[in-house]
Amino acid sequence: CQQALIRSCDQRVAELQSLDVKRDADCKEACKAALRTNARCFVLNLKLSKEKKVAEDQEQRLRASDERCRQLDEELQRLKAVHDGRETCEGKCKRLERELEQAREEIAAKCSTVL
Repeated sequence: CQQALIRSCDQRVAELQSLDVKRDADCKEACKAALRTNARCFVLNLKLSKEKKVAEDQEQRLRASDERCRQLDEELQRLKAVHDGRETCEGKCKRLERELEQAREEIAAKCSTVL
């Protein structure tokens, strides 16, 4: 009876040791899988950080380009206004020159009739 009890205990100890070994192996596999997942997450975070930096740089360049375009548009509007004003001035000058020439001709005509 005692021998059967000892064999039963030994068998149970062996089963428990077998379960411990299996559990340890399962834990080691789970840890390896977790480490692989962490490594993939680390790599993805690095890629994401780089992409974020690139996107921020592109956004900054875009803002700078937009500002430069706005400045150039303002300069273009100013130049158009100057050009339009110059055309207006040139037109006025030509009109006044014609009026002056007509006035001279009228004065010359009056002077020649007086003489």
